[in-house]
Amino acid sequence: MAKIIINEVMREKNISVKQILPYLPYSRATVYRILNGAKTPSIDDLEEFARKIYVIIRKHLEKTGRL
Repeated sequence: MAKIIINEVMREKNISVKQILPYLPYSRATVYRILNGAKTPSIDDLEEFARKIYVIIRKHLEKTGRL
């Protein structure tokens, strides 16, 4: 369920793994395992993803002048 939500938000906001990876304390393999459902994310993992996705969206909105 969590991976579906993460994937939906990333797709909806047009955020790629490549964009979010520098902000996460996980390896690329771990991020893909979470997104593909091979690893069940912990609450801490989900909070970290949410914070980083928020930061990326905020930076994009500031850069485009929509914030």
